Formats: sequence, structure tokens, C-alpha cells
Amino acid sequence: MATLPDFLTDQTEEVILQRMLSNVPADLDTSEGSYIWDSLSPVAIELALAYIQAQEILKRGFIATTYGEYLKLKAAEDGIETRSAVSATGTIEKGNPLKIVGTPGANFSVGIAVATPADLATGTVSIEFTTIGEVTLDVNGIGYADIKAVVPGKSGNVSVGAISILTKPISGIKSVTNEKPTTGGLDEEDKELLRERILKECQKDEGDGNSADYEIWAKEVAGVGNVLVEPLWQGEGTVRVVILDPDGRDAPKATVDAVQNHLDPGSLGLGEGKAPIGARVTVVTAEVITINATIPGLTVGAGYTLDQGKTNAEISLSNYFKKINPGGIIRTKKAEAEITNALGVLDMGDLLLDGKRDNIVLGITQLAALGSVIYV
Repeated sequence: MATLPDFLTDQTEEVILQRMLSNVPADLDTSEGSYIWDSLSPVAIELALAYIQAQEILKRGFIATTYGEYLKLKAAEDGIETRSAVSATGTIEKGNPLKIVGTPGANFSVGIAVATPADLATGTVSIEFTTIGEVTLDVNGIGYADIKAVVPGKSGNVSVGAISILTKPISGIKSVTNEKPTTGGLDEEDKELLRERILKECQKDEGDGNSADYEIWAKEVAGVGNVLVEPLWQGEGTVRVVILDPDGRDAPKATVDAVQNHLDPGSLGLGEGKAPIGARVTVVTAEVITINATIPGLTVGAGYTLDQGKTNAEISLSNYFKKINPGGIIRTKKAEAEITNALGVLDMGDLLLDGKRDNIVLGITQLAALGSVIYV
């Protein structure tokens, strides 16, 4: 917190009481237990409390020092909404629905309650999900349903096979499982990120839809991380906004649609969203391109198997790709260094990416992911 004004510092009960007693005529008894001392002491206590409250009011009144619900109130003053927590999902559209096995032809309505098992030994709590939409099991007794975490937040992003129990038995269902991870769960916006957004909004130059405006507006939608803005994308009056999720990867369609509706519904330029009249905005997320790698002569250090070295090499290379933003450059030598620094890797030959030693320049809407890896 910034330095307090002098009149608010060191204002303890004792200091205040002594200051008041010093103003009493010298011929009056001001010793402890006297009538004057007893009369002024409660007043000093209340004044000390008032000084403490004044310090708190100052702290809550400024963006840099406020906290809790007061930070949200400061955000509201600038028209900024706190991004709420979002429930994780598994959907047929994204290829990660809930698999239900049971009686062939059985039909189930919405709201089948499923969960991950709890583990008292490790303190792991059960994460509950519910199905969205009807599901009918096929002739093999298998069906798939969209699911959504009951409690919003990152806790709903669970791994393959984590969902395995019905919260209560249902006739016609033998088992449930998720064959792919559930995704999209987000915690409520971190308070420091919210503070950063408020300060950025207050400090930015006023504009009628400049690049900074579009970045701020897009980040008002839950699930948006990095934002790239392309003015004059297809000529005058057009803007393309590229959004990523908070982990720097491609955002789900629901988030893209939400940002599109927030900025310019239907990309019509009618000023019905945040974008000004005449600005036709197109919101997209990044396209993930796979890059294949050839790693020659991989050797591992003592205590590691070759398979362990390969696994760690691929993890390091994959993580490096994930760090590169759209429009960035994947540098072959840097990628090589990431591999050689992987746990257990001792040495390697010249790395090839897509069969070449050339750096790879990503397009403004491209993210990279590791594809196949060949060892020679």
C-alpha cells in the first residue's frame, strides 16, 4: 500500500489519549484513574478505531490495494465484469462424451448423475457430472451423451477413465466412462488478473475500437486467454480477432461464439455488441497444425532406458511447441536444445522438423502441436 498520510499514521489509543491530556489545563489532575483520564480514555479508544477504519477505506478505494468483493465493485465502476467459473464438459461434438454401456435399446432422459470415485486415503473428492440431452443405447448396448460438471471450475477437467460411477443405480445401465478427458472447466477469474484488467482499462488511451479495446472486450468473456487483433483484415471496416484459451491453446467453439456475440453479433457491423457501428468483426480461434519430428542418434544417461529418454524428449518438444503463440517462430535449434535438456537425454544428432532444418513460422491463426516422432 502507498504511504499513508501523516495524520493517519501511528494513531494508537495511547498516542491519542496523551495528545488530549496534554491539552488539559496544568492545574487539573490527569493521572491514570482521575476523572479526566477516565473520561478521555474511552474517547481515545473510539478515535483509534476510527483511524483504523479510515485506513481501510483508503485501501478499499484504490484499485492497487483493494481486495475481495471491493475489487469486483471497482471493476463494475469501469464496466468490467468478473469472469465467472465455467463448468467442464464432454461433448459428442468435441469427441469426448460420456460412454454408457447397458441394455440394448434402453432410452434415458437428461440428468443421469455420474462421478469420479472419491479416495479417502489421499483426500481426493468425488467430482460430479450430469448428462445433457437424451441418449438411446444401440443394438450393442452402447450410447454416448454430452456431460457437464455440476460444480464449475478446473476441478471438472478430469482425465481419461476418471468418470466411472453412477451416483445412484439406474436400471438398464451397467457402466459409464469417459474415453477422453473432460475440458473447458475454468475457475473464477484470479483476483490479480482482474486487477490487471481494471488497471489496463483505466490507463489505456480512449479509442473508438482500437486494438487495445478489442483485446479488453474479448477478455471480458470467460474462457479467453491471449487475444490477437488484425485490423483491416479484409479491407476497411473489417477486424479479425483471434482468441486462445487461458492455457494458450485453441479455444472451444462455445467460447468463440460467445466472443463473437459480445463484440459483433453475426459479424454485421451494426454496433449491437462492443464493436462500434461499421466494424464487422470476425472472431476465430487458432488452427492447430501438427509438426512431425525426426530425432537422430538419441542417447540416454546412466539409469535411464531408451524408452524413458524418448518419452521425456517428446514431452519437452511438445511443451516447447505449446509455448509459441500464433504468428511466432518455432526455431529448430531451440527445439533441439529443449530435447537435449530433457530428463535422461544425453545427446542427439541434428533435429529435423517436417523433414527440414528450417525454422517454422506460424501464421497469425496457427498453433503448433507435436505430430509423429521418428528415431533414426
